[in-house]
Amino acid sequence: MSNVHYWEIQELALFAMGKTDEQVTEIINNEGECDKDIDELIYEEFGVDFDQFSKVAESLLKLTPRVKSAATGKFNNAFVRKIENNGMIAIVQQEA
Repeated sequence: MSNVHYWEIQELALFAMGKTDEQVTEIINNEGECDKDIDELIYEEFGVDFDQFSKVAESLLKLTPRVKSAATGKFNNAFVRKIENNGMIAIVQQEA
């Protein structure tokens, strides 16, 4: 993907599968009880390989709502997830 990091796409896929923060960290770092790599998990869940998932995510990213970054003040299109206190954090983002 052009401006998106490999690990961001990994996180997006895992959060889309319903994994928790802890599970995402364990899978990406090859820790914990999961004996499958990210590619296997993506294929089992979505029926595509990592590169195909990345291409779809990149295409859909420009259709996500624009959100203002609290850190930079810039507007980005972003896949987000909820965090405590009714906040949100970007998983994958690109400048709008």
